[in-house]
Amino acid sequence: MTSSRLLTSGEVATRLGIARQTVTWRVARGQLTPAQKLPGARGGYLFTAEHIDEVAAEQAAALTDEARRLTAESAR
Repeated sequence: MTSSRLLTSGEVATRLGIARQTVTWRVARGQLTPAQKLPGARGGYLFTAEHIDEVAAEQAAALTDEARRLTAESAR
């Protein structure tokens, strides 16, 4: 079994350059998938580093695509 480092919502927010509340918002909307939720009504989420790395790569690719689109539009 592969061991994965687990990240807190705060660590995820830092890696993705978003607010911690946005992490919670994205979980609620199915855009981020936690590996587990800590116990209690206010228990935090834990995420695998691999999942967050994938999300960060997708986010970077989307920004690159948007930059290319905007550059092409401005060249017209």
